[in-house]
Amino acid sequence: MAASFDHFPAAVEFVLRNEGGFVDDPKDRGGVTNMGISSRHNPDVDVRSLSRDQAIELYRQRYWIRYRLNEIENQHVAIKVFDLTVWMGPSVAASILQLAINAAAGRTLVTVDGIIGSQTLTALRQVDPSSVVAVMRALALGRVHQIIQRDPSQERFRRGWERRALL
Repeated sequence: MAASFDHFPAAVEFVLRNEGGFVDDPKDRGGVTNMGISSRHNPDVDVRSLSRDQAIELYRQRYWIRYRLNEIENQHVAIKVFDLTVWMGPSVAASILQLAINAAAGRTLVTVDGIIGSQTLTALRQVDPSSVVAVMRALALGRVHQIIQRDPSQERFRRGWERRALL
């Protein structure tokens, strides 16, 4: 059985602080959300009446455990990957992590396939976590700029997204 690290409480508090409460902004491509849980990606959830405890449990099961974030040893890396998973989606977050691992290593240690598996977790243990987090921040910032370039209607979110990318 793989090792499990209990960084979830810190990670979920970080995400909840960044996500805020109920949002129904027609210009937000994420759709109706509450505490970051979107109705578009969780059609089985009544996000309007979602409690904090329910949101935390959804995050634990549908993100933290499902995408093996509980197997990331370094708390700072785990929190950043979790935040990106919630914010940008699991495949984008995993790809950003994999690109950051390779950048921190100065060579290809892991295939960039958008899946956090054993290869990614093993490679992550071979690089400096602070370098990985720094590169993940830069890549997230670049992703924000790509989104806005592709869809200028998202410009209104730039400042908050840039701040979040660099956290």
